[in-house]
Amino acid sequence: MPRLTRLTTPLAIAAAAVLLVGCVAGRQWNPFGEPPVAVLPPESSCQQVVAHLNSNIERCTGWRSTDLSVRSNGSVLSATASIAVESPNRFRMLVMAFGTDVADLGSNDERMWMWMRPPADEPSYVLTCAHCDLAVAQRRMPIPFRPDWLMEVLGVIPFDPAAFELEPASRDAGEFLLVSNQTATDGTPVTRRIYVDARRGVITGHALWATSPDGQVSRMVAEAKLSDHRRDERTGVMLPHKIELSYPDAQAEMTLAIKNIEVNPTGVSPSTWQPSVAASYPWRDLATDKIVTIEKTGPY
Repeated sequence: MPRLTRLTTPLAIAAAAVLLVGCVAGRQWNPFGEPPVAVLPPESSCQQVVAHLNSNIERCTGWRSTDLSVRSNGSVLSATASIAVESPNRFRMLVMAFGTDVADLGSNDERMWMWMRPPADEPSYVLTCAHCDLAVAQRRMPIPFRPDWLMEVLGVIPFDPAAFELEPASRDAGEFLLVSNQTATDGTPVTRRIYVDARRGVITGHALWATSPDGQVSRMVAEAKLSDHRRDERTGVMLPHKIELSYPDAQAEMTLAIKNIEVNPTGVSPSTWQPSVAASYPWRDLATDKIVTIEKTGPY
């Protein structure tokens, strides 16, 4: 595809004319008029902010896409990937590069798994653990992976209003900051932060911070930046189509750029939530540090 190096003056004028026609046709456009009314006014309470977010989340029990690209640590990992999410803990992402499987990440009702294709001279293992063993397994994980936090980031788990407080100073900047002090599955105190755009009423970021016993925030454990929010025409659900995940301690970053999302899909195969590609390799249980056998199912 040839690159567009510059926009000629006639084309620029034509584009501007089309935009102006669209603005005038839709409403009386006034560049000096009042700014749009915020979805969440500055005086909104914590309960009102959480209730607004939950009104969107509760309409989305799951979603999937087979049209997304993945970047890992700034480089293109794959132009083809598929992802499926279903409340409360079902998740699956398969990534391919040049026709070869390079990643299989998943979680079902019983366990989670994580596989990345290693260099040719290194052995390949699938890291896994049962949800009930997550507290023990966290110590052997290459990244501080919290399935419950990821499911909230992906927009299918409602928030508990009683668990959050509203940061008083944040609303002055057109943003609400929800803060919650919690305990991770391994017993570590953590502070959750959720950033909400007051004008659009959407979440723009999640952050997970480790805290010391005296309640002081020490370091960021995980972060998710959300952008390119679009409303699903069929359900009215608003979801981000760009998700940037970061795990600073592991120096790991992943960006998902999603083109099309199917909200509340029907006919999702049960094999979606079972290992397929990764099941061909030895599985190492992170809780026991032993090789285990996992039943292989059909393809995704």
